[in-house]
Amino acid sequence: MLSKAREIGRDQHFIAYDDETVIDTKTNLMWAANDNGTDVSWRRAKSYCYHYRGGGYNDWRLPTQGE
Repeated sequence: MLSKAREIGRDQHFIAYDDETVIDTKTNLMWAANDNGTDVSWRRAKSYCYHYRGGGYNDWRLPTQGE
């Protein structure tokens, strides 16, 4: 997690930060707080993740089916 992100909310499973990221406390994975807002194909979703820069990160990926 980038050190400048401030926690803005939490529940028993997730912690939300002001940089539009969310930590899943059960898996320790980071998620984007919002998606692209439309239904897209897998290929377009993969491209969206590749170009996404939320939270200042540039290594976003699609979650696996198990995630």
